[in-house]
Amino acid sequence: VRERSLPLLRESQSLLPPLEEMERNISGFYQALEKASHITGTPSPEGGDFKIKCQELVTFTHSCKKCLTNIERNHQNIQKILSSSSTLEHLDLNLLQKRVADLQASSQVTCLYSGDLSILRYVNVQVTCLYSGDLSIL
Repeated sequence: VRERSLPLLRESQSLLPPLEEMERNISGFYQALEKASHITGTPSPEGGDFKIKCQELVTFTHSCKKCLTNIERNHQNIQKILSSSSTLEHLDLNLLQKRVADLQASSQVTCLYSGDLSILRYVNVQVTCLYSGDLSIL
């Protein structure tokens, strides 16, 4: 038992850095997602506030994408570590894979909302210009 414990301990410890980084990125993802959801869940403001909200939404969406990219990279690193390990090869990754898939789905929904608001911003600018008589935008 003692001969097998040391390799198991070493290989388990090699998983800590990517798992810790993944945890930080998951927290960052959910924080940005919460802020983006707050923007998309509130009534659309008019004028300058609308433009600011759109810019904030783009920033939070970009943050979600960046975190998701890091999460996916760490997930691949963890899979490589496990596949090359003789002691950890039987570790079940289904829960981790499901978590990454849930994050990807959430990111896609956020990107859709962000795209919808960008279209609304474009339409808002068009209508404002038409209303003011400025036809140069057409």
